[in-house]
Amino acid sequence: MLQEFIFFRFCRLFFSRIPYLERKIMLKKRLAGILLCLVAALGFSAAGASGAEILFIVNDPTLATYPNDALLGDFFKSLGHTVTYFDDGAAEAAMETAAAAADLVWISETVGSANVANKITEIATPMVVGEPYAWDEMGMMVGTGSTSDVATTDITIVNPGHLLAAGLSGTVPVLTKIAGSAGTAQFAHGRVGGDGTVIATATLADGQTYDTLIVYDKGAKLAAPPGNGSPQVAADIRIGMFFHYYAYDVLNDNAYALVRAAIRYALGTVSQARAPYPADRAVVTATWTEMRWSAGDFAVTHDFYMGDSFADVNSGAPQTFRGNQILTSLIVGIGLPGDPYPNGLVPGTTYYWRIDEVNAADPNSPWKGPVWSFSIPPRTAYSPVPADGAESVALNTKLTWTAGFGAKLHTVYVGTDFDTVSNATTGGVMAGTTSYSPPSLKAGQVYYWRVDEADPPNTYKGQVWSFSTLGAVGKSFRSLFMNFVVLL
Repeated sequence: MLQEFIFFRFCRLFFSRIPYLERKIMLKKRLAGILLCLVAALGFSAAGASGAEILFIVNDPTLATYPNDALLGDFFKSLGHTVTYFDDGAAEAAMETAAAAADLVWISETVGSANVANKITEIATPMVVGEPYAWDEMGMMVGTGSTSDVATTDITIVNPGHLLAAGLSGTVPVLTKIAGSAGTAQFAHGRVGGDGTVIATATLADGQTYDTLIVYDKGAKLAAPPGNGSPQVAADIRIGMFFHYYAYDVLNDNAYALVRAAIRYALGTVSQARAPYPADRAVVTATWTEMRWSAGDFAVTHDFYMGDSFADVNSGAPQTFRGNQILTSLIVGIGLPGDPYPNGLVPGTTYYWRIDEVNAADPNSPWKGPVWSFSIPPRTAYSPVPADGAESVALNTKLTWTAGFGAKLHTVYVGTDFDTVSNATTGGVMAGTTSYSPPSLKAGQVYYWRVDEADPPNTYKGQVWSFSTLGAVGKSFRSLFMNFVVLL
């Protein structure tokens, strides 16, 4: 919320500084600018709203027994993820099902290690194991996993080039102080084996230096056979996270950076833009829209492409490049400076857009994004029911359609002759809704129908559709001919 607040304050300050006469002259643009600020500020939150499903296995899902589990859960949510607290005492089948359905499993230090390790070790879902006593049971340790009191607030990053190091290196503090509200902080300790990788170590109160942040990538050989008898191979990413429950309320920014890195690593880094709004292939019932997305993990700025041709947008044709920007949101169709469609989006048009993520410091930049699309409905009626050319339609059928963009009234023409229906200007039935029940349909007959849409003072003539009732022997020659012409 802090970013949104700052952005709103900036907008307010900016627009309040415009001289009175200029504000009066530019009132319309000023209001549009305020709307842009509103949408852009909301975009700070919305851009991260599409996240992963994290199954957070804890001792007590009500959080009454171990309330500090909420500190981690809330942090996961702040990253845009959905968190489900799950009881470590649940039946094996239920836990297996839940773990398999999740994008990531995070095992709290509060669980009973045997309640978890022997149930889901073999599940092919990325897991962050915050219960060190489960490390050996899941085959992640040589010998036994355990915890000891900390001697300092520090850990030592021994593999700073790894993504799990979160950009940290050397000896760094990860706690704000030695003891939390529940007692002296403790860190995990053990010894990695097999194909495991050590990210950080810590020298604890017993004077020994241990492996405290570890990872086994998917398919890596584990240090030992898991206690449940599953193969000695990591079914998916397995990260051993170092801090005990006693440390939860004294974790500092470095610790949370490591948590964020663990989630990102477990889920897989995403270099492309994602989570578009409007959603891909959405229908937008307005001539303007906000557009936003979630940034790729390495993006600094974003190249924006948009047009009405998939091929042009996909190839990055020059006329589709709309600029580079820092924000992950914008508005098109209301005439703001730089708006590619200052006169509004056109009904009946499908628009294609793409975001390429840019980071000048990364040699892999830019990262070309997928091409998304959205459509503005046509002015004419569309999506008829029965579908155009439908056969064996019941005699009591109700005709329905989707209203054209902006339509207020509908005029329905129905008959048995194509030309009469196509050329009709009178004799139609006015309808205030998008349905009409034609009287006295006859069996074995081909019918034609048309819906004209009115958005006063304009009327938009509809396409002629056809259907045949029960007993009709195929379509009329005219209907077949017209469909053939359309196909050509």
